[in-house]
Amino acid sequence: MPMACVQRIDGSNASSVHGRPVLDPTKTIWFLGVTSTALAAPFFVSGASIALFFVTIYLSLLFGHSVGMHRMLIHKTFSAPRIVAYPLVWIGTMVGMGGPSKIIATHDLRDRAQRQESCHDFSRIDGELDEI
Repeated sequence: MPMACVQRIDGSNASSVHGRPVLDPTKTIWFLGVTSTALAAPFFVSGASIALFFVTIYLSLLFGHSVGMHRMLIHKTFSAPRIVAYPLVWIGTMVGMGGPSKIIATHDLRDRAQRQESCHDFSRIDGELDEI
């Protein structure tokens, strides 16, 4: 079953070197909420909640994000019937990185930046070579 075309962003005017960070209020509230929940967790932890945590993480990261969003939606390495594809992508949104359009746009922008000659070097931290 062929997959429908996904609208890609036009990054022709984007620069991988020049720019400025911009505060995203929605993401800030999301991360503050997640951090607050994590800080409160020691007061509410039980064996069942730990098990639920690992099951949810496994489902959302492995099946939702890695398989549904990344491999199927972004790279189109396989196609699946809607009854499988929709739940995979829906579960992938639980990771908190955004919906399908946001994930595709972010991935395309990162890939475009990495193909530029003057792209930042991921092996450097604060201008120094990372010793691994």
